[in-house]
Amino acid sequence: MTKQSRAPSSVTIYDHEQGQYVAPTNRASPQTKKNDMEDLKATETKNIFLEVTIYKKAAAELMGTFILVFAGCGGIMVEERDKVLTHLGVAAVFGLVIMALVYTVGHISGAHINPAISLALSSVGKLSLQELPIYIICQIVGATAAAASLNLVITKVSINVAVNVPVGNPWASLVVEIIITFILSIVIFAIATDPKAPSEMVGIAVGGVAACNALFAGPLSGCSMNPARSLGPALIALNFNGLWVYVLGPVFGALCGAWFYKGISIQE
Repeated sequence: MTKQSRAPSSVTIYDHEQGQYVAPTNRASPQTKKNDMEDLKATETKNIFLEVTIYKKAAAELMGTFILVFAGCGGIMVEERDKVLTHLGVAAVFGLVIMALVYTVGHISGAHINPAISLALSSVGKLSLQELPIYIICQIVGATAAAASLNLVITKVSINVAVNVPVGNPWASLVVEIIITFILSIVIFAIATDPKAPSEMVGIAVGGVAACNALFAGPLSGCSMNPARSLGPALIALNFNGLWVYVLGPVFGALCGAWFYKGISIQE
């Protein structure tokens, strides 16, 4: 009696050694397993580069605040030493560098580059409480590193000239800082966080209002609007005279601006 082989099916293959159709095994060859592992690692690596992680955000905030202070306070120091920029030029430097940074890292970290703005964003749920301290630490580290760098590379003038100190009565400077940071905060929340606003204008709007504030408020308070910008040079110069003005004023002004815009914006 001859041995009959099983009829072929969609899940069987013909084994020439056994002379019949058999079910295929699921065991993969070592080379196949190796290729699968390499594909998995490549996919994981690709995902790392595609995702915006907290590490990327932290690096963007540190670098962004470094550039802001290096350019802005560098402009103040160059003007003090060489008298070439004028007050208008220093204000333009701050406005232009902020505009450039918004377009450079805004899509990564939001380009806060300012602890007061980060606090205000967190207060209305636009930044998580877990990310908030990381943002603030990176901003302060970036500002301090920039001030230290300026103190090394710009000769014949000290970083002390870039330290914010109250002009006359510290309470008057405090009021000015609250008002100008309130203005900055409203613009940021209107143009950068409201989906109904034209997003392509965010850098121009934020940089423009920063330059405008610096133009008229620089002689009144020093125009900080940013605790990190004030703290960095103060730490390197060891000059903490009136520093509280440039911490309390911007923080209070930014919070007021955030909640004011939240109150007047159209909620859907």
